Amino acid sequence: MRARFLLATMTMLLGACAVRASAPSAEAVQAIDVRHSHRDLDLAFPAGSATLPGSEAARLRALLGESGAGEGLRAVIAAPPGNPLSARRIAAVSRVLEAQGIPTSETSLTTPENQIRVMFDRYATVPLSCAEDGLPSVAADYSLKVRAQGCTTANNLAAMLADPADLVAPRGQRAFDAVPAAAAVNRYRNDRTIPLMDTPDLPIHSQQGVPQQNAPTGSPSGTAAGGGS
Repeated sequence: MRARFLLATMTMLLGACAVRASAPSAEAVQAIDVRHSHRDLDLAFPAGSATLPGSEAARLRALLGESGAGEGLRAVIAAPPGNPLSARRIAAVSRVLEAQGIPTSETSLTTPENQIRVMFDRYATVPLSCAEDGLPSVAADYSLKVRAQGCTTANNLAAMLADPADLVAPRGQRAFDAVPAAAAVNRYRNDRTIPLMDTPDLPIHSQQGVPQQNAPTGSPSGTAAGGGS
């Protein structure tokens, strides 16, 4: 009996000493580093024309090649106000940029005659350098590496950001249509929910919806009265 007690005691002591309870060194919470780059490009059009010359289009594509088009790059196209060709010239440049996956917006700006300006901006997160602490083990010959608290979490959040610019200048809520949301609540309250779509390509797919018995005749989820001919 005494031997069993000693064996249990030794097991508990070894288990408690397997990893030393020394916490990683404290580190101040670091903000996610967002880098901003900006570049302007002036494009010239022939007098009285809204067609972007081939040479200017080549300059634009060359800049996109240097900047890495589509990797968080956005563009604001500026043209003089009151010029009847401004809108068409902006559209011509927008087509080139949007073909490269670059979102565009437009604004008014006084530029030299027959020129428009394209202002490029990019916001990108820079990964933090996370320090590591070693937690030596008594029971085995190895050291457990633990990164500084909060640093890895910040890097994971930075990698998940759809638009790093939101950390610098968050966007406000845009206008939305509340009618579809209200209609869904109304269907739920009146037991007239729309069945799920059949998805046979999934491993576990939903069965094709059966029309609700209380659905009104002629509704998308109901059946026509009188059957088929």
